[in-house]
Amino acid sequence: MLVLVIAYLIWLRFTPPSCNYTEVQALDKVTEHVTWLKRNTKGLGPSKFKREDCSYSYTYQGPEGKFEHVFGNWGEVHTWDYAQGEL
Repeated sequence: MLVLVIAYLIWLRFTPPSCNYTEVQALDKVTEHVTWLKRNTKGLGPSKFKREDCSYSYTYQGPEGKFEHVFGNWGEVHTWDYAQGEL
């Protein structure tokens, strides 16, 4: 039994997490969020995927400043304003 528990813990350590969303879904949600903030979506850069937590991040640059929009594995969008801190 102890061997099974140890094997399971090792398997958990080296198995990547399963992601709930695709890149297309992340981009749709971030685009919706950027539109809600009344910013031009053309300012969004390409996605950066972080495998450890299945998040996608998009850098926005425009007249309003530079922002990072992070789409998390639970479907939430967080915005980081480089000039002032997190929104």
